[in-house]
Amino acid sequence: MSLDQHPELPPGWDLSKVIPGELEVPDDLSGELDDDIPPGILIPHEPAYPMLRKTGSAAMVVASVTGRAIGLTARGTGTVLRWLGVGASTIGYLGWRYVRSHDYQDAVGGITSSADWRRNVDVRHRRWKLLGWTSGITAGLNLAGWWALVKYAALTAADSWWMTPAALAFAGAAAVTWYGRYRLSRPGIAPEQIVADQDNPESDEPYPLAMCRSASQVEECVSRALAWEGISTRAVRALGHRDWGWEIDVVTPDDVSAKADKLDRLLGIKRGGTLIDPDPQDASHLILRLVTSNPFENMPVPALHAPNSLDITDAHNFGRCMDGSPLNMVLEGLRILVIGVSGAAKTTGVLRDLAEVITACHNAIALDLDPV
Repeated sequence: MSLDQHPELPPGWDLSKVIPGELEVPDDLSGELDDDIPPGILIPHEPAYPMLRKTGSAAMVVASVTGRAIGLTARGTGTVLRWLGVGASTIGYLGWRYVRSHDYQDAVGGITSSADWRRNVDVRHRRWKLLGWTSGITAGLNLAGWWALVKYAALTAADSWWMTPAALAFAGAAAVTWYGRYRLSRPGIAPEQIVADQDNPESDEPYPLAMCRSASQVEECVSRALAWEGISTRAVRALGHRDWGWEIDVVTPDDVSAKADKLDRLLGIKRGGTLIDPDPQDASHLILRLVTSNPFENMPVPALHAPNSLDITDAHNFGRCMDGSPLNMVLEGLRILVIGVSGAAKTTGVLRDLAEVITACHNAIALDLDPV
C-alpha cells in the first residue's frame, strides 16, 4: 500500500467541488470520524518485476554451477596429469638405470676389476634381450587381438586395427598414473627405489623426528630411539608440540642423561637438542624436550627499571622458560649457576640482566668480581 497525497483522478471528474488540502465529510458522520485523518486516499500498489530480473537470476545459477563443474574438472584433470607425468618420468629413469645395469653396479660396490666389467656387460646384454622379447610378444598379442576382432566380432580390418593397441596403451597409462600417485604419496622414497621401504610394526628401528606428523608418531619415534640405546620405558607420552619442538613425558628405570648425544643422532635433531629435565620427587620420571628450532628467537628485550624502584625480596622477571611461562625469581638468598658455551651470552645477557635488577633495588648492591 502506498499513500498518495496527489492522486491522478479519472478524466471527466468535476473538480469544482474538490477543496485542495481538506477532507469533505458529511455532517451526520463528522462526529464519528477521527480528526487526525490526513487528507488523501490510499491506492494499492502491486509491484511488477521485469522479466530480465528472473532471467538474470537463472543465468547466474547456471553460470555458478557450470563454473564450479569446469573448475572441478580442470583440477581433477591437472591432478591426473601430474600423476601421469611423475610416473612417466620415474619409470623412464628406472628403465634407464635398468638397461645400464646401475642396480648391479650398486650391488657389487662399483666396477673395480675387468671381471666386474665383463659381468656388467653380460647383465646389460641379457636385459636388452629381455626387452626385445617383451616387445615382440606385445606386438604379437596386438596382432592376435586384431585378427580375433576381424574374424569373430564381424569388424572390418580398418575399423578394428586401433582397438587392441589403444586398450593396451590405456592400461599402460593407467598403471603409470597409479605409480606416479604412489610415488607422490611417499616423498621419502629414493629416486632409484621402485617401492618404498615398508616399516615393520614389530621393529624398534628408530626414524627421524622430522617424519612425525602426530603425537602418536612422536611417542613411537622416542620409544624406538630409547629402545635402540637399550633404555627400557614404562610410559612415553607426548605432552604437546611447542614453538621450539616437542615435549615428552617419560617414565623409565634406566639412566637417559648418559645417552643424550646418541639420541640426538637417532632422532635427527641438532647436537644438544635433547634436553632432559628430571623430576626431583621421582627419579624414574623425566621430561624430554626435543629442540628443533631456537626457543628464544623472539625473546623480548629486558625491561629497564629506575633506581630504588624494586625490592630484593620480591620476585622479578628474567625472561621466559622453555614451556613459555615467565621466568620469575626472588634474588634474595639465591645462588645461580650459569652454564653455556663461549658466546652463549653468559656475561652480555644473564649477568647484565641480573645486575640491572639488583642495581634497581633499594635494599641491595651489586659487586662484579672477575677471577681473572
